[in-house]
Formats: sequence, structure tokens, C-alpha cells
Amino acid sequence: MGKEQGTPVSGSIIDLPPIADLHDPRLPRVFKGWTDFSLNHAQQLSKIGTAQPGQVASLAQELSNTISKVIGVENERSSFSSISEEKVVQLTDIVSGEGNRIIFMRHGEQSPPEWITSLTDPALRKIRMMRDPFNKQDLLTNNGLVDVFVTALALLHVQVLTGRRARIFSSENLRAKEAAYIISTVISGSSVSTLEGLNSITYKDEIDQPSVTEEDLLTDLPSGMMPWDPQLVDKLCKRPKSGMSQSEAIINTIGGLVEYANRKNGNKLAIVVTHSQQIAEVLKETGKLDDPAKRFPELTMMVVRNGNLTILSTGVLEKIVPESIEIKTADQFIYSFDQIDDAMISQIGGKAANLVKLKKAGLSVPDGYCVTTDLHDYYIANGKIPANLINQIIGIKKALGDKIAIRSSANCEDGTQLSMAGVFESCYVYQDKEVGEAIEKILKQSRSEEVAGSLAMHGKSVKDVKMGLVIQKLIEPETAGVIYTGVNGNNILIQYTNGFGVGLVDGKTAGSAMIVDGNGVILQSTGYETRPLSPATVCQLSVYARMIESLYSDAPQDIEFANDKGGVHIVQARTLTTDLGKVELSESAKDCLELTKRKLKQLVAEEKQELGVKTAIFSDANYSELLPKPTEMDIGVYMYVWGGSDGIPGAKQKGHADMGYLAEDKAISIINYIGGRTYSSIARYASIYHIGFPQTREEYFSTLVNEYLDTVQKEPEKGGYPQMGLFLQDPTLKDLQSRYGDRAEEYFQVYQDFVARMSGLANKYITDFYEERLPEMTDFVKSMQQVDLNSMTNEQLVVQGIKVLEHIRTKSFMDFVYAARLGFYNSQRLQDLLKQRFEIGNDEAQRIFSKLNQGLDGSAITEVNIAIAEASSEGEALRVALPLVGHFSTGEMLEIRHKPLRDVPAALKTYVKGIRQTGQYKEQFERQKQARIQTQETLLSGLSEEARQELAKVIKSSQTYMALRETVKYLFTKEYLLYRDTLELLGSRLALRDGDIYFLYPREIPDLVSNPLSTMHRIRSRQQAFENYPQLDLPPVIRESDIDNLSLKEEQAGDFSEAIGKFLAEGSQIEGMVVNLDEFKDLEGARVAIEQYRDQNIPVILVATQMNLSHDPYIAQAAGLVIENAGIVAHGAQRARELGKGAIGGIKSKQLTTGMRVFFDPANRSIKKI
Repeated sequence: MGKEQGTPVSGSIIDLPPIADLHDPRLPRVFKGWTDFSLNHAQQLSKIGTAQPGQVASLAQELSNTISKVIGVENERSSFSSISEEKVVQLTDIVSGEGNRIIFMRHGEQSPPEWITSLTDPALRKIRMMRDPFNKQDLLTNNGLVDVFVTALALLHVQVLTGRRARIFSSENLRAKEAAYIISTVISGSSVSTLEGLNSITYKDEIDQPSVTEEDLLTDLPSGMMPWDPQLVDKLCKRPKSGMSQSEAIINTIGGLVEYANRKNGNKLAIVVTHSQQIAEVLKETGKLDDPAKRFPELTMMVVRNGNLTILSTGVLEKIVPESIEIKTADQFIYSFDQIDDAMISQIGGKAANLVKLKKAGLSVPDGYCVTTDLHDYYIANGKIPANLINQIIGIKKALGDKIAIRSSANCEDGTQLSMAGVFESCYVYQDKEVGEAIEKILKQSRSEEVAGSLAMHGKSVKDVKMGLVIQKLIEPETAGVIYTGVNGNNILIQYTNGFGVGLVDGKTAGSAMIVDGNGVILQSTGYETRPLSPATVCQLSVYARMIESLYSDAPQDIEFANDKGGVHIVQARTLTTDLGKVELSESAKDCLELTKRKLKQLVAEEKQELGVKTAIFSDANYSELLPKPTEMDIGVYMYVWGGSDGIPGAKQKGHADMGYLAEDKAISIINYIGGRTYSSIARYASIYHIGFPQTREEYFSTLVNEYLDTVQKEPEKGGYPQMGLFLQDPTLKDLQSRYGDRAEEYFQVYQDFVARMSGLANKYITDFYEERLPEMTDFVKSMQQVDLNSMTNEQLVVQGIKVLEHIRTKSFMDFVYAARLGFYNSQRLQDLLKQRFEIGNDEAQRIFSKLNQGLDGSAITEVNIAIAEASSEGEALRVALPLVGHFSTGEMLEIRHKPLRDVPAALKTYVKGIRQTGQYKEQFERQKQARIQTQETLLSGLSEEARQELAKVIKSSQTYMALRETVKYLFTKEYLLYRDTLELLGSRLALRDGDIYFLYPREIPDLVSNPLSTMHRIRSRQQAFENYPQLDLPPVIRESDIDNLSLKEEQAGDFSEAIGKFLAEGSQIEGMVVNLDEFKDLEGARVAIEQYRDQNIPVILVATQMNLSHDPYIAQAAGLVIENAGIVAHGAQRARELGKGAIGGIKSKQLTTGMRVFFDPANRSIKKI
């Protein structure tokens, strides 16, 4: 099939005819009815995209009534179709997202011709009808017409809400074309085409060659119905006008449309009105055809999305048969909301009166009934509840979905002078036996001590109380809360929490909060990150609040709401009886801690459900070195390019899959932003280290991954650098036998194949990098540096930024993943081989590994520093440094918010001075290199030829790729700067405060550009949290069992005397002075302090929470390093070994202050205060 102006398949020669040609005298009337309806409801239709499903359903019911009336069937529809709110939500979810969408829809209910209905044999009736499917009486029934209008309105809501361009395709049959006409009229601006492959089949007759008689048809089709059997279809059905077979026309058309739906770069919505055989072919195309003869109800929708199929039987409609509850009681205590008139208001209490008023004003109030205060009088007088009343309420409960809320409605409640908020209880009733208990509990409260005390403060007594009841359909909300109007002028305050909002109202739960202006824009928020509300929900809450306020003479209101899949429901409203004053939302450190705990619990629950693991554990691994204090943009870029985010894999998953690991979607979002720090999930991280044993991912998670989690549960420190010891990457046959028994040898072969694959990759990748990948990366950076950003629009800048991020994700960071994985993998193998070949312990193996990985060739960082050190003068060194290290960050390299050395000349000068100050940078490197070579030669000399070759190969791979890891990091950070430049320019143009843009995630930038006001509350809320994060006392590894015990930091009592850390790099014992980099606002101050001590010949012990590329000049001048967050393969440890500095990790840097005299002993991992 060809394409025509973006259409997925070519149309037939028959175009959609004028209305008159459809030969349906009802159509002019129904389209006039639609026109009148659209004029009368212009405001609602203009906001159809932001309407809640409940509002759409209500509007559709009015449309149904209008169309029914104009065709004269309003009294005939004993049962009618209505929009299902749940189905509208489901359809919206399916249609949302990237790529085209197609909705295949079976035509509406048809009206057979009179000459067909006179036949008594249903099979013969169907056969004769299908011999003339294009007859002029092949029209929709009256109910069918109404149902199509109702469906079209729901489709309009979905189309506007998702922002898709609509195109309608129809068969040439009248009933389908009528439906197409109606949908295209309701979805204004949509175009319509007919496709012959969508046409209803037509049975052959006696004039065909070969001829087919009615007897032939009844023989092959006893029921008269044609199943989807292409051979049988071609045998018994006429060819379409194109001349191809009927089945070929259907298969080609449906195949073309399904292929169109699977295009991921489109934004179109195709609505296809067709017939049963085409519907069956859709099922076959998507692998869901289990019964070729199955017939679906009219207007059934089959939605194709990215290769997946969702079926909505009867589309968005549900059949409703109105139920009436006949209440018969002598005293008539119970009335529906609709039965309450003005004369009865005084009998139903304050809460009920307000709800009835809101319901009659058209707000979404759950259906309900009022029990008058007469029941309260009866109960006080008789001490019991009439038995028949309980039975009546049980009947109401069944009519309202068998779950109800019974609420108090006292005459002193929810008034303009007295609210009694939180004094009386509401009861949620699920069982019939609970009805009487709930009623009596509320009635008794009218005489309770608490009520008496509250009333006394207002000069009233319990004798003044008359208690009515409200019985409502129970809404089980996703979120619920309170709205206060008239806040800070004309704004509204929304406070909400998950589930029922009872704890929020009575003050037991803090929840989340936002202040929203008159245009529905969120001005301030707290707790939004863990409980986000959709823009549509915020808009609906704002609209309802304004409507309610206007009903009460614009007096400030206290409104309770519940929000579920059906939209926002108002469950209570009262006039505010106290002034809230000036409201400013703020988040304390304690609030921040509670939100962090909540987020952790959410992540734990998700992992248990998705991965099938028994617990979840989070480790900061070496992220505390890479991203020590990240903002959302800092970690967001890293998630985008490395760890995966928003369902899109990062370079880590892509790289591991290329290397042969069984990395799949479950590994996406390896890392999370928790309490201002970067943590990886042990289980999700392990999922990209699945070599192939055991065979299935389910077994892998239930055995090895649970084993890893058990290990870290007992020994949390093993959660740091899990790829360097925790994950089973180099098992012995015995290791596998103890776990997998008879399958051990099979899995050992899988492991050996993996080793061979990694070895082969190590042999060739370095060549591929320098011959192919490095030139491509260099060319990309050069081309991007030549782009004139200032000439671009904001939208073009967004695209430019995404282009850079995508290059990092799919190219540059892939190289980093390869280098790091090959470096770490071979480094771990090297340590294991050292222990095996020389029968030494772990500490000694790490010491030797340290010597074998010092003074490495091939590190771009070392090479550029040597170039700076060897420059003929300081001026020349600055000229050399600008292009070589100008992209280095003045902070941590992967925290993109920090300015580059290029933009801070003083910082660049400090860097250059630091490198040159020792006067022997190159000599230090050469000494380390010679020591490495000598250590290597000594080790290899004592081994057999086979063992020597094996060890030499692993040593070489470890050295090559640990050096390449540093080189690639040096290179891809140039691209970080390219992206940072687009962010800085956007921030300036949008008049953001300096640094504001770094509190957004990369994928939030398009929203910032299109609607800056909508993102400002997130920025402010996140900035508050960022200020609180340093007060959280979070361990490097967080187990599920730790979450409830997390706390705020406390000041440590007592002076520092001695600390024992972990080995990072070999060096000499030294007495020296501490210079703690964390204490300096800029590194120039640190440089001056180091210089002062060196001028006095006092060795400097350099201390920091973590170390990055910009610290190299200070590492070069130091006599030893203490790095709080570092492992043996961390950047700081690697640089220490390059320059021959002893280094210790894992000691709290805050304990060591600048000017403290210490004894530094890296061999024993110790530092003492002198």
C-alpha cells in the first residue's frame, strides 16, 4: 500500500458523500441538535481537554438527552448508554505518550431493512443482508446514533487532552460513514477518508463466476456469520473494486494501519470505523486472535500502541439501567439529594445542606441521601434506631455500589459562624452489619464530652444539637485533602495526602501542599515531588474552589475533596470561620526527612513488586565521589545519559547489553535522587550484571540477587562498589555447584564463554576507540562548538541541548561504560588472581594492585597536566591550559551546575599554578611509572609460563582500561559543557535567577520553555529541600530495615584523636598539616594555604569529601590524601597512585580541620592527631 499526504494507506476512489447522499432523513436534525448543543455549552467544550472524566460523562449525558430529543426517542430509551469514567481514563492513558495511535472501532448499532426483518431464519436473514451491505437502508438505529455522538464527545476529550491530530478512516458502508460523519463533526478540524479495505464483506451470488447459491452459503456458514478465514472469505465473497481479493484488501489495509500505529515519531490519532473481519485481522496482526468467529459489541475499540493492543468492549460506553430506591417509612426520615427543597434545609443539618446546594449547582458531589434530624429526636427519645431504617440504608448502600460513607450533619456544623471541623466522625461502611453501628456511633457523639466542651466555648450546650446524617457513595481516593480559598488575596491553598484525607483534616498527617493563583498556576508547593498532582487535577480543584466560593457570596471556603480515576469529587464545604493570615509554604529539615523516608518506602514497594525480590537496598557506591551534592539537573543529566530515566535506557544498559550481559528494561532507572544524594538500587544494578547463570531472569533475581541483598543486609559495606566484589562475576566451578548443583558445569561454560568474550573485547576495543570512536567524538564536539547559540530561538536551544545529551547517551558515555566496565572487570580479576597465585590476603592484594595501577600511560588527564607543567612560562601555560582544561568544572566534574574553569579566569590560573608549583610533575609521574614496571616484572618473574601469560594479560587490560576510563571522562565532560551553555542561555532569556535552571530535570526543560510559570513552584520547593539535605544523616548503604530509623544529624561531641579508614594508595608515613578542601569557598584559598605550609617545608595532608579533576594541582602538591568518599578505583585514588601519594578513604572529612597537625600512616590506614 502506498502513502498519500501522510495517510498510512491509499483511499478508494469513493470519497465521503454529502449528508444528503447518506439517505438518512434524521441527519439534518441531529446535526442541528449538535450545533445548538455546542453553542449552549461553548464554555465547557472550549475546556474539554482539561475536564475531568466525571465532567465529560455529565456533558455526554446532556448531549445524549439532546440528540434523543431531536429524533424523538427520549421516552423510548428504557436503558441508555453512558460514558464510563474509568474507560475514559484508560483510553487517555493508552493514547498518551510518544508515537502514533490508532483506534479501530466496530460500527454502531445498525437498523436492518424491513425486507430482512420479515425473514424468520436468522442465518438466512444474515446471508441476505450480507449480499447487499451497501443498501440505502443500512443505517444506524436511533440508539446507535445517540451512542456514536456520546462516543465522539469522549474521543474529542481524549484528542484535545493528548494534543494529537485526528484523522478518521471509514468503510464505504452507510452505517460506518454515518459514524465517521458524526465523529468528524464533533472533532472539529479532523479529516475523513474511506478505504475499500475497511468495507464490509459482500457474499457472492448466482451471477458471480463461479456462482455461489444461498444453499452453498448455508452449507459453509450454518449461522450465516463469516469467521475470519481468508480462504473462505475469498471463496464466498466478492472482490472489491480494485480487483484484488477481499482478504488481500483487508490484510493490506489493516497491516498498513497497524504499521502506522507503530511509528514512534508521530503524533497522530487515527480513528478507524470498520467491521468484524477487519477487527479480527487487527487481532491477528497483534497476536491476539483466539477465535476467528468472535463478534464484538458495536463501538468496541481496539487501540494499537507501539505493537500492543488494548480492547475496550463497547468502547468508552457502559449500559446503565437506572435503579430507583423506593423508601417507605411512616416517619419518612430519608430523602435523596434531589428530593431536598428549600423548606427542608433546616431538617438536614449544615453539612447536608451545603452538599445539596453544591450538587444542584452542578458540582461533582458523590450521589447520596440525607437522614433528617427527626431520626436524632427519635433516637434520643427511644434509645434505638428504627429497624426498618437500617434496612432501607442497606438498600441504599447496594444501590450506591455497596460501599458508603455515613457522615454527621449536625445543625451546628459547617455554618458561617461555627464549623465544628473535626469534632464529629465520618464512618466508611463496607459490610451491611456495620450500618447500624455507624449510625449509632455518630448519633451518640451529639452528647459526648468533647462536643459539649466545643459548644461551651461558643455559648451553646448539647441540648442545642440536632444530628442529621449524610449517606453517600464512598469514593476511595488516590489523593484527598482540603482547599482553602481567599488565601494571600485571591489564591487558594490545597493540602492533600494519599488515600482518605482524615489524618490531614485532624492534623495527624502533614501531607503535601500548594498555593494556586486565580489562573490555576502553582505558586508555591511542598511535598509535591512524592505526591504530584496532574495539571488537569490542579485546574479542576481551582475551578471547583472558585465555583463554590461564588455560591457563598465570595466568602472564603474550607472545602474537602477526594480525587480518584473518575476525577475530583467534593465531599464537604463550609465557610471559613477563622482568618488563615499570610500563608507561606516552607519545608523544615524534619519534613524533608519524612519525605525522604516516604520516597524510600515507595521505591522498596516498587522493587518488591516489579523484581520479585524480598527486600530492597540502596547504595551510594562511588556516586558520593561523582555527585557529592547534586541538584536535580546534576543527577538528571547523569540519569539521562548513564543510568536510564523515564523508561529510556542509558549508556550503562546499552553498553552492558552490547557486551553480552542480559541487561533488559528492569535495569532502567538504576539510580535515584534520595535525600539530596545519589543512590543506586542494588537489585536493579545487579540486573545489568546478569552473565547468563542462572538461565532466566526470574531465577537470577530469586537466587543470586537475593543472595547479594542478604550479604549487604549483614555487611552493609559490601554495598559500596558492588561490581568489585559483591556480584558473582568470576565463579569457580565449586561456587556454581554449591548454588546450582547439576547445572553447575553448564553454567561454568556460560561463564567461560563470557570470559572469552570480555577478553576479546579488551583486546580490540582500545584500537576501535582510537581509530573510530575518538575521531567521531572529537568531530562532534568541534561541530557543536561552532554553532551560534545566540542565533537560536528558545525552542531550538531545547532541541540543541537534547542533541548533545543524546550524543553523550548513545556515543560518548557508551565509551565510558566500556572503559569503566573493562577496567573494573579486569581490576577485580587481577586482585582475585593475585590472591590465588601468591596466596595472599585481600589487603595485600589491594596494595599490589595499587602499585600495578600507578604511573599509567594513556591517561589524557596526566598528559594535559604534563603539557601545562612543561610550558615555558606561566603565561604560556595559561594559553595551553585554556583549550585543554577550560571545560573542567570548578566543582565536581559531573555536577553540571558548577562553572567551568573557562568562565572563571582566577580558577584557571589557580589550577595552572598548582600544577606547576611542584616543579616536578612529569618527574613524579615517571618515578611512579618505573616503580610500576619494576613491581610488574618482579611479580611475573616467579611464575610458570602459562600463569605468567595469564597474569600479564589481565594486568595489561586493567591498566589500559583504567587509564582509558580517565581519558574518556576527560573527553565527555567537554560535551557536558556544550549542554551547560544551552541551559545558561535559556535561564538568562527566561529571566531565571542564577542557578534556578539546575533545579529542573533535563526532560522538564521543554515545559520550562513553553510555560515558565508552571515550573517555578518546583524550583522553589526543590531549593528549600536542597538547603535541608545537609541536615539528613544518611548512611552510605540504606537497607529497608534502616528507613524508619533515619534521622537528622547531631553534633559530634569530643575532639578528634585517631581514625582508621580503608586503603587507597601506598605512600610514606608523614607528619604534616591538614588542608581540608571542603572548608574553602573557592580553591584559590586552598592553594594559598598549601603554599604557606610548603614554604615552611611542612608536608600537607589534603582532605576532602571527594576529589575530582579540578583537584589535580593540589593532589600533586600534597604529601598524602584523605578522601571520605572513595574506593580503590575512585578518581582520587587513581590520581594519588599516578603521582605517588599515599591515600586513605572512608574517614569523615569533617573531623580533620585545616591547620590540624597529624600523623598520616597509609600502610595502616590510620591518621592521628598530634
